[in-house]
Amino acid sequence: MTFLRLDPQLPILWRSPDAIQIGAEPPRVLIDPVTDHDQRMLAAVRLGVPSEALATVGRCSEETAGAFIERIRPALHALDAGPIDAHVRVRSAQRSEIIGTIRSLGLVGTSPDRRPEVGIVIADHAVPLAAYRDWLREAVPHFAVVFGVDAVTVGPVVLPGTTGCLRCLDLHRTDADPAWPAIASQLIEAPAASAADPIVRTEALCAAARLAWALSRGVLGAEHHSGRRFRRGGAREEIGIEPHPDCGCLLDLQAESAA
Repeated sequence: MTFLRLDPQLPILWRSPDAIQIGAEPPRVLIDPVTDHDQRMLAAVRLGVPSEALATVGRCSEETAGAFIERIRPALHALDAGPIDAHVRVRSAQRSEIIGTIRSLGLVGTSPDRRPEVGIVIADHAVPLAAYRDWLREAVPHFAVVFGVDAVTVGPVVLPGTTGCLRCLDLHRTDADPAWPAIASQLIEAPAASAADPIVRTEALCAAARLAWALSRGVLGAEHHSGRRFRRGGAREEIGIEPHPDCGCLLDLQAESAA
């Protein structure tokens, strides 16, 4: 896998309604004219994206994506190759399609018999405690990718002993809607429509690859701590994670550490 990122110190500036430059004086890259494909791919490489997924994210051909990479190469910050040391668990009706994508993104590189650097659980609608309980116990940084009807949520990152956990998210959701546990139990085996959308699915798994890359390379920034919800149609929103007083995940880990 090749991971593409723009140099974060280089600004992206509009020269005109149809032209962009990367870098100030002098610019490293000029893109004129700028197409819709270019804008989508530029947004992806600004955050970081596996090269294998760029055509899908840009909604263009592999040839167009390859030409774009060559055009922006002077502005690329790092080309990081190699698999991400992650353990991925998939609980989705689109399991085969998801596994095919995550393998192309380098997200399957850890034997389940050893402690991974990163844990990722991918599920439709809701994530059962059994899917990540051992990661909490073994203090493995992890996060979930949850596909719903109209949206998919990636993250937030769980740092056992430091942040809240995925159960905390469920408890907060139950506070907002007491019927959520009953609803989740009925949805947990149901297919999620957003997982069947190849554009939404690939965009979400690219975001998961970025997050796993940052965790495994020890470069987790403040921007990575919030989760992201991608809605079909393009809307985005951030998802935070706060410890829930009824969960006790932080207290449990602190007690184990003191024992």
